[in-house]
Amino acid sequence: MDTETYPNEKVARVLNESFVPLKLVLSEIPQLAKKFNVAWTPTFLVVDSAEAVHSRSVGWLPPDEFKAELDVALGLAFFQTGNYGEAKARFDHVIQHHPKALSAADALYWYGVADYRATGQKETLLKSWNRIIDLHPNHPWATKVSFLRRKA
Repeated sequence: MDTETYPNEKVARVLNESFVPLKLVLSEIPQLAKKFNVAWTPTFLVVDSAEAVHSRSVGWLPPDEFKAELDVALGLAFFQTGNYGEAKARFDHVIQHHPKALSAADALYWYGVADYRATGQKETLLKSWNRIIDLHPNHPWATKVSFLRRKA
């Protein structure tokens, strides 16, 4: 991550504009590793000021994949604090600009949920979830929403 992903201009911009990046050497601060259940590196956590973990990513990702994952992580942080509009904007950014990213199915899933929470309407939720099945049929979210197309 240090040689390719973090130095990438787009990744660095998002990290510096939307996060307070903190890089820790686990062996030097083992109590934090234990507290946040970090067993392997790299592990990227989105933690708020109350120390609630909103997102967790383990393992190396190339810059574009990591950028998409950062947007989903931000979306989840906004979603979990009730800011559904900003959550939808972050998820939509991934859907529009990173449609083939590993986290694109996550963005579709949570976009639909955020819209449902904001509006109480199921239309966007169902549309988003059906798009997961169509565009990402092998993703775990496709299995989780496959009940939409089960035949009676």
